[in-house]
Amino acid sequence: MAEGNLFPKISEGNWWKLRELFKKSIPGSVNPKYLAISLEMTELSARTNIMPALQQLGIIDDQGKPTERANHWRIDEKYPEVCAEIVSEIYPQELLDTCPGPNPDKQKVQKWFTTTRALGESAAQKLTSTFILLVSAEIKSDTGKSLKKKVTKNNSDRSKGKSKLDDVQEEIIEESEIEKKKPIPHSYKSPTVHVDLQIHISPESSPELVDKIFESIRKHLYFND
Repeated sequence: MAEGNLFPKISEGNWWKLRELFKKSIPGSVNPKYLAISLEMTELSARTNIMPALQQLGIIDDQGKPTERANHWRIDEKYPEVCAEIVSEIYPQELLDTCPGPNPDKQKVQKWFTTTRALGESAAQKLTSTFILLVSAEIKSDTGKSLKKKVTKNNSDRSKGKSKLDDVQEEIIEESEIEKKKPIPHSYKSPTVHVDLQIHISPESSPELVDKIFESIRKHLYFND
C-alpha cells in the first residue's frame, strides 16, 4: 500500500492509449522517450508523471521493463483481476470501506484524499480519477469510450444490415399498396341510341301496305341484323 501522497495518478486517455499499444505489442523497455512519442507529450512530463505512475501500478519495474502484470493488464479477460490486485496493493482499506466499488461516489473519494492526505483540490481530483478508473475495472477504448457501447453499436449495425432485407420487402409491399390504390380504369362501351318508334297504321291499309311498312322499318332501323 502506498504511503502519504504516493498514490498513482494517470489520465484515462493516457491509460487507454498505453493499453492499446501494449495489446498490439509489449515494448521491450518503457522509457520517457517511448512515452513522449506514444502519448504526444514532452519527455520531462513522461519522466515526472507517467513513469512513476506505471511503476506504482506494477506495469513496469524500476528499470522500465514491462512486468508479468503488464501482459495480463492488456488482456480483456484478465483486466478486472489486474485492477483488483492493484487496488488491494495500493489503497488503504479505510478508503475501500468508505468508498466501495465498482461505482464509488466521486465526491466522497475526492473528500477522502483531500482530508486524509492534506491535498489540494487539483491533486485530489487527479488521484480520484485514477482510483475510480481502477475500482470500476470497466474496459474502454483508447478514446475513453466504453467498449460495451461499441459492442451495442456493432449489434445495432448488424441489426440494420439484417433490416435491409426487411426494407426491400417493405418497399415491395408499399409498391403493392400503391398499385392497389391506383384508380381502376373504367371500361367504356360504344354509345348506343335508344329509339321508341310508334307507328299508326290505318285500319283501312291493305296487308301489302303493312308489309311494306315493316320491311322499310327493318331495312332502315335494324341495320345490324
